[in-house]
Amino acid sequence: MLGSAYGIVIAMENIGLSIGPLLVSLMHSTSYKAGYFAVSLLNLLEALAGTALAVYLFHYDYTHSHVLLANSRRADAIQREEKRKARILSKPAVAPQQISL
Repeated sequence: MLGSAYGIVIAMENIGLSIGPLLVSLMHSTSYKAGYFAVSLLNLLEALAGTALAVYLFHYDYTHSHVLLANSRRADAIQREEKRKARILSKPAVAPQQISL
């Protein structure tokens, strides 16, 4: 699970790093009067969005599983416990036995 999370983060980072320069060049070519103000505004909005998502992620983790700030041994234990609980909850209820008379 942790490897998948890192893979998703790196993929999102690569998408952002490839689209960012395209947006900046588009802003410079279409709105020369705005100049660096538009680019600075874009950077500010990206920083605010990243900060808001980080705060939300840490709040969600704090209220649910506490995995993000745990060391790897503790995080593995938390994940094993969650899987165990999921298995217990997913087991079908035992049907009552029918009594034949």
